[in-house]
Amino acid sequence: METSDRLLFVQNRALRAGAQVSLSRLVTQPSLRKLNPHVILGTKGWLDGFLSEHSIPHGVTPWPSPRSIPARLGGLTRFAKQTVSELHKQDVSIRAIIANDHQDCLPALAIAKAAGRIPVIAILRTPGMTRRDFKKYRCYDCTHLFARGEQLTEKVAAWSGCGVSCMLGSFSDGDMLPAPELPQTMPTRILIAGSEEPRKGFQDFIRALRIVEQKEPLFPALDIVLTGKKSHALEQLTQSGFRSQFEFIGRVDTFQAFVRNFQLAIHPSRAETFGMAPFELILAGVPTMLSSTGSAPTLPVRAPWIFPVESPDILADHMIQIWKNWLNVRPDMRMLQNSILDTYPVSASANALAEKIDEILNLS
Repeated sequence: METSDRLLFVQNRALRAGAQVSLSRLVTQPSLRKLNPHVILGTKGWLDGFLSEHSIPHGVTPWPSPRSIPARLGGLTRFAKQTVSELHKQDVSIRAIIANDHQDCLPALAIAKAAGRIPVIAILRTPGMTRRDFKKYRCYDCTHLFARGEQLTEKVAAWSGCGVSCMLGSFSDGDMLPAPELPQTMPTRILIAGSEEPRKGFQDFIRALRIVEQKEPLFPALDIVLTGKKSHALEQLTQSGFRSQFEFIGRVDTFQAFVRNFQLAIHPSRAETFGMAPFELILAGVPTMLSSTGSAPTLPVRAPWIFPVESPDILADHMIQIWKNWLNVRPDMRMLQNSILDTYPVSASANALAEKIDEILNLS
């Protein structure tokens, strides 16, 4: 690409979550950095600050919800034309566009049309994406598709009828921190990672804890910190009957630094395409119980540290095992960290994306 040519990423939400963290790591990899990434965000947030800190050109330009009436009445087309016009004023020429999830495909395709029908690549990430979503957001109109995780890749390949690239690489050596010395007994201050979304499984953990406290009168009262908001459903589950106490703190932007305050974490998610959070916790040196979803089953970890999704009874049993046998069951953190870095290097994802872009542009 020429100096003024840019690889444009389209990402609506800027809060710190898996899609945004993944994008932040991709655009700072050498193989994509040399393609001059430029990011269009729909909102301000953590990713906006990250891009500024790392000198990645970007702009915050809200666009109408792609499936809304205003968007269908020309709002999305106007947004796309204005975006291309503003970039041209900055002497920026877009050569290719990356939509960072299926919801970002429609604005990315609109920008591509306004810029002269340039290629669009989509990285599909949402585990609950349906065939209807795939069609509704016109993912099939993209020049090429990447999908996060093997299960989603298989699903998308069946819908699209063509090849789909599986994207797994996510981490680099800089993400690994030494594991702190662990106490002689199970910690009683525990981090529950995820969010208040039902698919993140907070309700499964809460039900498991109730079982534990009922079965084991000597089980210690826990100080539980959850990285999500207290929804009405979660409030109903936690309002009475526990010796333990719950603190809902919302999203955490400085995630790696924050989790170092804990010596035990649980990631009870019901569905992930990849599942960044438990890997980030382990790389930060925090012993983590994780549900068997996304890429978690590829880790060299066994029960009681891994448990089936939506299984409060089994999770409760595993929590009791860890409490009673803490000294004997503590995981080998260095071995797990090295396994993650060896299996899922972000450089592999960045290189695959850069190679596909070069291939598409050479054919166009």
